[in-house]
Amino acid sequence: MGTWTNIRTMKILGPSLSKTFQSFSHGPELEGSDCELHQIEKLLEIDLTPFTLRNYSGLWDESDFPPDQSERLIQKQLEEDKKWNDLSEFLSLIEILISALKMKKLTSKNMNHRFNWWGEYFDFELRNKNADSFYNDLKTIEKFLIESQIKGETKAAFYVE
Repeated sequence: MGTWTNIRTMKILGPSLSKTFQSFSHGPELEGSDCELHQIEKLLEIDLTPFTLRNYSGLWDESDFPPDQSERLIQKQLEEDKKWNDLSEFLSLIEILISALKMKKLTSKNMNHRFNWWGEYFDFELRNKNADSFYNDLKTIEKFLIESQIKGETKAAFYVE
């Protein structure tokens, strides 16, 4: 897991998201089936796989690879090309999650956290405070996706640095 997680399209690297969001999107790798991401999938009966897709396509340079490994660069690019979300579908998923937060179908109280630092991250009431909140991260993603869609972008994923 890197230092920052950003939302991105094929051409635009978007804003950074909170450290707590980074833990959320890496949950399946770090905590397995009990992670918060999987709890939300069960609670809302939706697939959150798009939150686990990280794509570095086009963000590296041929100089990152020795001259005799240009084939490796091409192969890496082909692997990364599979890790994109359809922007419109992803935007719909974000809207479902925002709605669930607003309707309080999704709160910290109806989830089991292994670590106390999750606090009230999933509580809608926290959205206006100076604290990490799932709602604020989702709104950041939503805004970026809408702006990107207007610019003609069609794919989105996460980038971790």
